[in-house]
Amino acid sequence: MLTRTCCLLLFVCLWWVTPLASAAGPAAVALAPGQQTLSLAGQLQASAPGVAYASPEAALAGYRAGDFQPVPGHLGRGYGKAPVWLALTLDLNALGIEPAVLEVGPAFLDRVTGWLAVDGGRLQPLGNAGDQVPPDQTPLRGLKPAFFVHPPHGPATVLLRLDTTSTQVAMVTLHRLEGYLARTAIEHLVLGGALAIGLTLVLVALGQYATQRKPVYLLWLAYVGATTGVWFCVDGLAYRHLPWRDLSQVNTLTSALAILSLAFPLLLITRLFDLRRWVHLVLAAWGWLLIGATALGVLFGSLQVPGLMHLLSSPLLLAAAGVIVQQMLRGERLVRRYGLPLLVLALLSLHNLGANLGWFSYGYVALYGWQVAGLCNLILLQWGFIDQVRRRNRHLEAERHALNDQLSQQNQVLEARVADRTQELQAALTQVQQAETRQRQLLSMASHEFRTPSAVIKASLDSLRYLRDQIPADVAQRLANMRQASQRLIELANDLIRQDRLQDRLVDPALRERLELGGLLRELVAQYPHAGWLRIAPTSPCWVDADPALLKIALNNLVHNAERHGQGAAHGVEVRLSVTPDQAHVAVADRGPGVPQADRDRIFERYVSAAADPGSGLGLPIVRDIAHTHGGGVAVHGAHPSGCVFVFSLPCRTRENAAAG
Repeated sequence: MLTRTCCLLLFVCLWWVTPLASAAGPAAVALAPGQQTLSLAGQLQASAPGVAYASPEAALAGYRAGDFQPVPGHLGRGYGKAPVWLALTLDLNALGIEPAVLEVGPAFLDRVTGWLAVDGGRLQPLGNAGDQVPPDQTPLRGLKPAFFVHPPHGPATVLLRLDTTSTQVAMVTLHRLEGYLARTAIEHLVLGGALAIGLTLVLVALGQYATQRKPVYLLWLAYVGATTGVWFCVDGLAYRHLPWRDLSQVNTLTSALAILSLAFPLLLITRLFDLRRWVHLVLAAWGWLLIGATALGVLFGSLQVPGLMHLLSSPLLLAAAGVIVQQMLRGERLVRRYGLPLLVLALLSLHNLGANLGWFSYGYVALYGWQVAGLCNLILLQWGFIDQVRRRNRHLEAERHALNDQLSQQNQVLEARVADRTQELQAALTQVQQAETRQRQLLSMASHEFRTPSAVIKASLDSLRYLRDQIPADVAQRLANMRQASQRLIELANDLIRQDRLQDRLVDPALRERLELGGLLRELVAQYPHAGWLRIAPTSPCWVDADPALLKIALNNLVHNAERHGQGAAHGVEVRLSVTPDQAHVAVADRGPGVPQADRDRIFERYVSAAADPGSGLGLPIVRDIAHTHGGGVAVHGAHPSGCVFVFSLPCRTRENAAAG
């Protein structure tokens, strides 16, 4: 993978540098056949530093008087805003170029104004070009300022005025027209390709920050964005291809991005490499200072020349380069992998800075070298970030598999424990069921055994009632208490027997039959032939699917409850049947003392009975269980003016539905 990455970087370098470096060859007096570009080294002259000319005529006179200084085909005078004049004498007939194009780089020059001296001294304007001149007013729509040159036969003087707010640099090249057009197309292709790569890196960095949400990825995104943006500006693409309303914004944007493209890598270095504390603090402080100065400059419209900021930052660049070299020699793995591209970028940036100051030759290497190194650095670092994310994902995947294995093992252990616990619970449940069965059997046997002697005792006590005239009053009272106690014992035994029968029949739904509920109620009332206190209201036909034995137990319990606790024998009991589309409601109403509101929810619980007239506490719970077993319910309501109404509800069918079913 590393080999493929290196091949890609080599291809990018060759793709970008080769066509742009073709004009940096040796000086030539005339163009060879087929040669398209001529370097003007040895022919170009510039006005002396600090000398200002008020007009092109004065500048031309100074040039002809020998006041200009020879420059080697390019200019590098540092940073300043004073205009610089350039002049050269051309004989296009001798050079073999006609028509010719004079190109003045770099693209970020604010304004270049050209004149051609003809007829012994008359100046003919060539036009204005630069990123502060509207594109539709420039002579040629190239990336760099360029002019058509059509001198008459014989030598002619070309005069150029450079206006810039940043760097006093220039590269002057002469082209054949067809060569210039081809070269401009290649420049657009190469720079557009580099911009496309930069934008791709911006999108990748944005995706990394969106997924990782770490500060280092935000710094990386800012670094890639600022670096790509400054390339877009300094190479003329922003000026040529964006619709600017105010061209001064081109300079503001270029200056801001140029400073930020220096600040963000300083901050990124502090995140990527293990630096000494003082180095870390110095780089971080200077980076944030540059960002703050940029923000204030943009806010107040007084952004300083970025070249000056680069000049002030040069000691830090040298220090950073020294730290990278030191850590590479110490064998730091991360620095050995990614430090070399940063080192090359720092050195080429310093070379560009020296060329701007005139220490080195300002040419295509100075202009584009740091950009090529920056692009290679971005690609390598981006690959490093991607590889880091992949390593982290593989590590997380391995951890996830390990955790899944641990979880699987824990699940197996837990399942074994659950299985063991389930077996224990099943064994305990079996023991409880067996104990409950034995208890039920014992309770059922005891109930049957208690009922017979209790009945004999009650019968004997009832027979003694015929001798009440012969029995003293206190003995008669004791006999009455014994008769009442035996009656309660018989009722308790009957309730227990019913409860046992209910438990037996609840587990067998096959015992249910389709019954006409009104007829069942009439049969119930018929069991009390001499009970004038029990009345049944007229009923409508209604069919229910129920166990007849359980249903009779429930209804008998309700009637018996109304008889005993509701004083039914004294005040009467009424049984009513009402039918809704899907429910049948059997109401058993009495005129007794009623059930207090606080006890209406508890009265259906087992072993809960009225305090004034206690019973077994099983009758109403049996009614509730039978109702729930059949999908119904039971409730108690107050009656007016006294008493209560127990409503026993069951799902029912009408005559038509019963016939269809």
